[in-house]
Amino acid sequence: MRKNEKEQKRTMQGKSIMMGISTLALLISNSMVAFASSGNYGQNGANWMLDQIFWVALVAFIVGAVVMAAKKNTIGVVTTIIVGAVVCYFIKNPTTLSDIGEKIMGTVLQ
Repeated sequence: MRKNEKEQKRTMQGKSIMMGISTLALLISNSMVAFASSGNYGQNGANWMLDQIFWVALVAFIVGAVVMAAKKNTIGVVTTIIVGAVVCYFIKNPTTLSDIGEKIMGTVLQ
């Protein structure tokens, strides 16, 4: 390939990436408005984001565990499952993390 063709290809890849990011941002913003339409925008938006983050984290940990299983890395699979369970638990129950922090701080200050 000539220099101009390589530069054109790189430019097209950059434009494709930016188009994908823009499309994703548009879809997320439209979904956010639909889920937060009852007047309590902040709470509904936060709940929607926590639900989405939970599923993204769950899929990421499942994919990580499958990759580790494909590599026949038993310790990696077990670690991924344990870390995934803890992270998903804290995503579903965000107040638990602040409660733990308050209990630790109360114990340290006494």
